[in-house]
Amino acid sequence: MATNAYHDNGTDDTAGKTRQLLELIKCTAITSECNSALLIGPRGSGKTTILKSILQELDQIKEVKNNLLQVHLNGLVQRDDRTALKEIARQINLENTLGDHVFVG
Repeated sequence: MATNAYHDNGTDDTAGKTRQLLELIKCTAITSECNSALLIGPRGSGKTTILKSILQELDQIKEVKNNLLQVHLNGLVQRDDRTALKEIARQINLENTLGDHVFVG
């Protein structure tokens, strides 16, 4: 599993970092690799904007669109594993699924 951290170190190479993150997510979706990325920066620095832009671009690629599942969590709301997993299940419509025994309540 590859992990990449993106941190604003004062240099403004936003385009390069954005392209690198886009390629990571694209490769992950197409090849089913297990990668993760951590975007770190102060509030209002553009983390969400960059990610939304990348996801919009990736949504235009059929191979990626068919394999990519987006789940949105908020650390202020989903503060522990239980509430995070419950929200993930809700967003991907797994509530009360019998096939793989997923029950959320």
